[in-house]
Amino acid sequence: MVSTAAVPNLAFRRLRGQRSAGEFAAVVRRAAREIGEQVACDARYIGRVESGEIRCPNYAYERV
Repeated sequence: MVSTAAVPNLAFRRLRGQRSAGEFAAVVRRAAREIGEQVACDARYIGRVESGEIRCPNYAYERV
């Protein structure tokens, strides 16, 4: 049987540093705008990525 337990994304958490999830989401949105991408990143999304609930962000987030 395959385990489906979420594995925390510690590298992403380290990237966020001392910023709150909301602050980091704002940085992501700003960086996306600068390269012509539109992302709906918020504190909840950041938490879901950090917790491992989202394992592979979509292509727009990868470019940011």
